[in-house]
Amino acid sequence: MDKILFEEMRMQIQQEDFFMYNKLKQIAAAALFAASVMATTVQAQEIQAMAPEAAASVNGPGVIYVKFGGPGMETALDAAPEGTVELCQGPGSAVSGQGAGGGAVQGWTEEDLYVLAHVICGEAQNCPDDEQRFIGSVVLNRRNSGRYPGTIKGVVFQPGQYSCTRDGNYYRTPTEANWANARWLLENGSVLPGNVVFQSGGRQGKGVYLRTGYHYYCY
Repeated sequence: MDKILFEEMRMQIQQEDFFMYNKLKQIAAAALFAASVMATTVQAQEIQAMAPEAAASVNGPGVIYVKFGGPGMETALDAAPEGTVELCQGPGSAVSGQGAGGGAVQGWTEEDLYVLAHVICGEAQNCPDDEQRFIGSVVLNRRNSGRYPGTIKGVVFQPGQYSCTRDGNYYRTPTEANWANARWLLENGSVLPGNVVFQSGGRQGKGVYLRTGYHYYCY
């Protein structure tokens, strides 16, 4: 009887030790995560201080999403730890707020608005406004390039191009932001240079114009 009781007590202690070990691991992991986020936040603040016109935000531990613009950009780039900054930069980008790939879409239709809002939804439904406008800008740049179909619908449904038309995400209900960004693009034009016609999870074409926390935008 004493032996059985001893074994039960030993097993209980082992279970409690295991529980405590896991609890300590969770606490330590949470502390490391918080410390990493805090360190990244400090780095973002330092970048912002060096380049006041830039918009630096924390995308997660060790990742800073920076929209560069104005003086101080090169200094901020040199000071940023390698591999921590995801850039959105270049003349005519959304940083400047200027349409660079062409002006407003003349004579756009409700179908154009519908298709553009749905492809933005399918590719970046809940992403920030900038990302949504990048997505839509690639569509407009393709429409205007002469190398792709000459309509928004033709570009979006060109075989093998937009996966959201095949996996069903295109048919989700667009958010108010999706509709608003699609309309803005039709009324103002692309926020990307006209030669930026690739948007994907990796490098394409001849080079990378910008990389965000979501996609590469290439020419």
